[in-house]
Amino acid sequence: PTSNPDIAQRYRLITLPKGSLKISVLSIKPSVATVAYGNIASFTVETVNGTDTSGYSAISRDTNIARLVNSKVQQNSQGVATFQVGTGANAAGGNGTVLVDVVGLQSGSRATFNLTVSASGA
Repeated sequence: PTSNPDIAQRYRLITLPKGSLKISVLSIKPSVATVAYGNIASFTVETVNGTDTSGYSAISRDTNIARLVNSKVQQNSQGVATFQVGTGANAAGGNGTVLVDVVGLQSGSRATFNLTVSASGA
């Protein structure tokens, strides 16, 4: 694993299954959000150029700021999955900015959701 997306992408190009023409990518909407302390933020994810019928997994890089309500979710009938992220008392009471890493369980595609939690109520 690497934190440099350019190197990670080069590695993926080398390891694509034989006959693959496109790289699967995750589309996160919104990719950036701001939420008031104590509220729950939601974001959707779907796979472009591939399938992730087994769903998606996510992890918060700082559970003091934000904690996922469900760390694994399934797609709905339109192929979209929704994650919810708790803040304030729903996490550990922190505020600031946190990244949430999302992985497609079949494709291995990765994307990041950026959440800023305001200090209101902290």
